[in-house]
Amino acid sequence: MCVWQQTNNLVKKNQLKSFGEMYLYTMKRLNRDTPNEELQDIKKGDMVTDTFSKTGLVESIEITDDGLYRIYEFNLVTGRTITVKK
Repeated sequence: MCVWQQTNNLVKKNQLKSFGEMYLYTMKRLNRDTPNEELQDIKKGDMVTDTFSKTGLVESIEITDDGLYRIYEFNLVTGRTITVKK
């Protein structure tokens, strides 16, 4: 049995907690309001969402800087990409 929980910025960094046979995944919300520190803390295997249609585990992360914005691209195992410009 899996339980999905969306969280805000006050959640501890624990990704997986076991309660017998039940697992609780902490899902991180990614958008332009997400603090830079939290965006930089995302790592491969984290559960993330854009709160609309893209949700999944992070497969890879690309960070680029075009001089005006820092662009975070989170590639998910589902094949989708969440892009955040800050």
